[in-house]
Amino acid sequence: MTIARAALLAALMSGCTTVSTPFTETFDATELYVVEGRLDNGDFNYNGAATTELAVDGLSWGHAASQGRAADRESQNRWTITPSPPALLLDTSSGASSAGVDLSITGPDLMDLDVISDSGLVTLQDVEGYQVVTADRITGSRLVGDVDLYARAGDLDVEVWPWVEGVVRVETESGGLDLYLPWGLEYDLQVWGDENYELVVEDLGFARSTAGVAYFAATTGFGTIRVDVYATGGPVRVMELR
Repeated sequence: MTIARAALLAALMSGCTTVSTPFTETFDATELYVVEGRLDNGDFNYNGAATTELAVDGLSWGHAASQGRAADRESQNRWTITPSPPALLLDTSSGASSAGVDLSITGPDLMDLDVISDSGLVTLQDVEGYQVVTADRITGSRLVGDVDLYARAGDLDVEVWPWVEGVVRVETESGGLDLYLPWGLEYDLQVWGDENYELVVEDLGFARSTAGVAYFAATTGFGTIRVDVYATGGPVRVMELR
């Protein structure tokens, strides 16, 4: 990189301004069993805990080269957080691609999630239930139950303890996929990968298995847990939880 180009890059980076507005809301979760989000720009995080409340920490933000422009973009953000038993309804929208609303929720560790994010990272931690998520990127740790996760434009990295007779479906369209599962459960596993990328499946106690070009299938016991993995545009790794 030339000195002139480096100086220009430094000037552009130093000229970026962020204006943000934090907000918080707390709800009694006694009659709330689902968090349903329809989100525009921004990240979403759910942390399961031993609690009977849903505590929402939000951050409305805007980026621009000047303070005034950043403030104008931030002011166009809109959000609503509405308890409508049995669901907590979340809705966010932004008037510019360089603005958005981040939401971080701490709530009961037994909770269903139904989240669609148009642009951003969704992170789930320590939660049991039915988890249905579509986002650019998805990460999850210590998830228990059924999951249906679709990462449109980035990586997917999750740990799942499936229910007996459960369903695990994970898909990436343009990124790597790492799925961690416990050893020795009764799986009916199928993996469809991308022939241009690596496909790795660790032995989870399989009794029978078969493999082809960018494909792997295996079963254990009665195969009561269905696991379907789809990936294009990146490597696939199905690994044992340790």
